[in-house]
Amino acid sequence: VSALANSVTGTVDATTGALSITATASTPERARAVAEAYSQSFVNQIQSVVQAQINKITTNLTSLNGKIEALQLSGSGPLITAQIQALTNTSATLLAEQYNIQSGEPYASVQVAADLPTTATGLGKSKLLGIGFVAGLLVGIGIALVREQFDTRLRTSPDIEAITTAPILAELPHDSEV
Repeated sequence: VSALANSVTGTVDATTGALSITATASTPERARAVAEAYSQSFVNQIQSVVQAQINKITTNLTSLNGKIEALQLSGSGPLITAQIQALTNTSATLLAEQYNIQSGEPYASVQVAADLPTTATGLGKSKLLGIGFVAGLLVGIGIALVREQFDTRLRTSPDIEAITTAPILAELPHDSEV
């Protein structure tokens, strides 16, 4: 499960507040399925929070209506009328809140990407091999040039004559077969 969680990212658009869920998997179909599952879980969670709020308001409305009916049955008078009016105002406020919550739905929905990629994204094996070959060739040439530039060994008679005025007494013959 932790490997799956590491392959899923979510970003929120600061302007719209939209949550984008992106998944990485071995195949495009698997990545899409994982992203859809996470998205649907998020939508379900939001819907359950909204439904819990609606249920809470409904419970409070039922309780308020019961209190109003009890007060109406208990008689009349300015105190009872004031209590009924206060409870009615509270009930109207809760009804408006419930209406706002229900009319704002859906609070979350899933929009799936239009199309799946047909090939894997990133560099393919052949491109990586080509890049590795070229990079290796360049590094090898660079090392050879640096090595030749810093080579201070004396190999031929003209090299020796260039650094000293002393005569060359002997020279070993070069065997071309070796």
